[in-house]
Amino acid sequence: MITLLINFSLLVLLRSNAEPPASAPATQPVSVSLRLVTYNIEHPTDLESTHQISELLQQEQPDIICLQEVTWPKKPDQPGLHQAQYLADRLHMTWSAVRRGSLDNEDYGMAILIRGQILDRHALKIPNERPYGLLMHVIIDQRPYTVVSIHARSLDAATPAGFLNTEPIRVEQIRHLIDTLKNNTDPIIIAGDFNTLPGSASYQLLADQFRDPASGPDANASTRETHGWPCRIDFVWLPHTAQIDNYRVAKVDYSDHRPVVVDFTLPPPQATSVPAP
Repeated sequence: MITLLINFSLLVLLRSNAEPPASAPATQPVSVSLRLVTYNIEHPTDLESTHQISELLQQEQPDIICLQEVTWPKKPDQPGLHQAQYLADRLHMTWSAVRRGSLDNEDYGMAILIRGQILDRHALKIPNERPYGLLMHVIIDQRPYTVVSIHARSLDAATPAGFLNTEPIRVEQIRHLIDTLKNNTDPIIIAGDFNTLPGSASYQLLADQFRDPASGPDANASTRETHGWPCRIDFVWLPHTAQIDNYRVAKVDYSDHRPVVVDFTLPPPQATSVPAP
């Protein structure tokens, strides 16, 4: 009996001096590589042109597509091609779109297609102007992102005066965008037709917050020719932590713009620890 009590006392003492359970690391997060395409497709209304665009996008196999000037019928029962839906069906992606304006028989606007889940969507607009963007919160490969497709204020005319007269509106739109995103905690990906030039006031507002991935041989490649003037007006903006794996401008002429293709890698979110069971 005495021996049993001694053994029990030793066991209690050993347990009381034991180190606390170690924390076991959660599943180690990893970096994620994504491909993005942004493309103003110039509201083509025929199936052949839209099919050419779909073939191009199928070859690229992007994870995120930001489109501008996609069209769809004004009324649900009206005949016509819904381009965002057609492209999403062909590419097996989820999509959403927001109206920017109207043509004769169609509405047109911005769209986002992703290989993932859409959580919510919002049109971006400032007073007395058309909507300039579509913002979506999405899940891709079990990670959250905020994705924005932009079509900023167009020029009144393809002239220096037309640019200068409308740049203050684009500045206001970008300030509104930055204010909208200020409390966002997910990685932010912005892309589209900004109707401005590198170094402009609206460009610099974004450059102060995000990274322009343009680099390599296509760093200064034109994304649209305006009356023979080559211009880079279609941009992608990424977090400063993004690693740029490839940047290029596809040399196709299905639109008055050319698509921008960016491969990038985002670092893993900060790892957390959980107590061991």
